[in-house]
Amino acid sequence: MVSREFWNTVKTNTKFLVISHIFPDGDAVGSLLATGMVLKTMGKKTTMVIMDKTPECFDFLPGINEVKRGFDGVFDCVIVLDCSDVDRIGIKANLKTIGRIIVNIDHHPGNTYFGDVNIVDPSASSVGEILYKLFKELEIQFDTCLGECIFTSIATDTGSFKYSNTTPDCMRICSELIGVGVRPERVSRFVFETKAIKSLQLLQKALSSLKIGKDGLYAWMEVPLKIQTELKVDDEDFEGIINYARQIKGVEVGILFREMDKGVKISFRSNDWFDVGKLARELGGGGHTRASGCIVEGKYDVIKKRVLDKIRTKLSQKGLRDDGNKWHTKHS
Repeated sequence: MVSREFWNTVKTNTKFLVISHIFPDGDAVGSLLATGMVLKTMGKKTTMVIMDKTPECFDFLPGINEVKRGFDGVFDCVIVLDCSDVDRIGIKANLKTIGRIIVNIDHHPGNTYFGDVNIVDPSASSVGEILYKLFKELEIQFDTCLGECIFTSIATDTGSFKYSNTTPDCMRICSELIGVGVRPERVSRFVFETKAIKSLQLLQKALSSLKIGKDGLYAWMEVPLKIQTELKVDDEDFEGIINYARQIKGVEVGILFREMDKGVKISFRSNDWFDVGKLARELGGGGHTRASGCIVEGKYDVIKKRVLDKIRTKLSQKGLRDDGNKWHTKHS
């Protein structure tokens, strides 16, 4: 069993690097802190790293002050969390020069299985869910601190239990975590309901750019670099904005174009049948069937047109055609 191989690796090694992806979300942060917490209780020398700023909304989580932006030295084992490929980590060095054993724990369907030990479950709502099951196998005792990290992982990756990856399994897990003292209202308040004024100003600007395709099946928003500079926004300020495009009645695909110095960061969301994960991978990014993203280098207007054309083409291939006004089935 893969889990047995994982625990043998943990038990027989001493020095660990635990790392997750750049532009960290709640699953990245929560799973990192949970893994670090368990390793430390087992007496392991553990360094937790995210090569990027962690969003302030996760400052309430236990152990967050121990997360570093870099590391030195070589480790017995590197545990990589919530990364479909090594590029998502944000380091240029070969992982094998950093750690003797690489453990890859992830739930993205496009995972490249880059580890010596790969624990990849695309059916899981989050890496937090995978870790919960691993920890249970080793009979790790859950307390409020560990539970809060896992709960945050699951709650954020399921969109506060609104997305299609909300399963009976993840709900049962969260119920058990509430039983050990996790307070859902506390997690929700910090993660979903507390915003800086600049975040709301950014939302205002993004919504003012909202456009809907003439088919009514896709909508997009744009945030120029100038606005980001004026508002002094960070990655965390963009959290959740994309969903406003997806929430429009009749829209299947929502897109957010964020201009960068040398390209565009694009977020995709879909509601029912459009696989935005596949679309993002075609553009050099990745993600899930209903939520994904990518960064594309080049001129903003050229990239935006290319992406919108690609979406129109894919919609057409699904049996829809554009008559200049509405989309109809080809058999209508």
